[in-house]
Amino acid sequence: RANNNWRVLLRHGSIQSVTAWDPVENAPRHSVIANEYIKTMACCAVGARRGALPTKALFLGLGAGTLPSLLLHENADYVAVELDGGAAELAREYLGLEGVDVRIGD
Repeated sequence: RANNNWRVLLRHGSIQSVTAWDPVENAPRHSVIANEYIKTMACCAVGARRGALPTKALFLGLGAGTLPSLLLHENADYVAVELDGGAAELAREYLGLEGVDVRIGD
């Protein structure tokens, strides 16, 4: 689902993630976080490294890729394992996921 400012990943009847969208640039705005869970996880990831972004991370469950996209930087080596290949495909195609090595399976 999409409108001009937000894109929502719906899978199996539930909201998996919400991504802020810049309609002018036609690109995600990863710095805008709509989900309290993602805010908490991002704070924990950065706080555990005393304010530094993690250079390596393994994400168990990708969803829309909101958390790895938020933390992503040029020296990052991120791997996400996702059971649902369809979710990963939607995240890439419609939510701007890039820069994360996604592995499908368990």
